[in-house]
Amino acid sequence: PRSLAVQSQIYLVQEQLLLDAGQEEKALELLNAALTDIPDDPDLLYARGLVTAQLKRIDEHERDMRRLIELEPDNAHAYNALGYTLADQAMRLEEALVLIEKAIGLQPGDPFILDSLGWVHYRLGNYQRAVDYLKEAMELRSDPEIAAHLGEVLWQQGNLDEARRVWQVGRDAAGSEKN
Repeated sequence: PRSLAVQSQIYLVQEQLLLDAGQEEKALELLNAALTDIPDDPDLLYARGLVTAQLKRIDEHERDMRRLIELEPDNAHAYNALGYTLADQAMRLEEALVLIEKAIGLQPGDPFILDSLGWVHYRLGNYQRAVDYLKEAMELRSDPEIAAHLGEVLWQQGNLDEARRVWQVGRDAAGSEKN
């Protein structure tokens, strides 16, 4: 019999193939079945949480991330995912900030957590703090999503040329990821 860790990885590969094919609902069905087979598997919980966030099923996303935090209280990615989702949906922004600050405390310098920190500050109306965190994230990793966020904040501040330049960097980064 396969070990649970191997079985979990097989499920995650299948889930990625479904996501790559644009089949989020089928990926969610697969992860639901996987978590019936391997209850409370942290990797499967995290994966399902990301899919439910994509599908805007926020209650389910929150349930999985909170369960993951219960199982792994030092899982920076779980705090970040939940905080980012709340911020992105403009829900409970103060709570989102607390979650993301916990994540950055656990994993300082992570560009994706810095991106989330910038995004929640943007949602809170703290544009300059948002720009500072997002620029730091971009310096660490030239990523299309980080560039999209930074460009949006710069645009809101009226820095249109800089926003366009950042978006171009993001497009270039997206193009190089595909090669």
